[in-house]
Amino acid sequence: MNREDIVCACLGITYGEIEDAVKDGVRTYEELEERTGVGTICGLCVDSVKEMLEGLL
Repeated sequence: MNREDIVCACLGITYGEIEDAVKDGVRTYEELEERTGVGTICGLCVDSVKEMLEGLL
């Protein structure tokens, strides 16, 4: 996945933003959601974002 790839279409959150959040200490989906807002509009990205997060930890 490229840093510019959109993972949350509702908010335009990119893979790079998820990656940066993990580098800055985010360790749980809840922390990621609070920091970026990912998954808070329609929720369709939640499962894939959780998988991404797991892969980045």
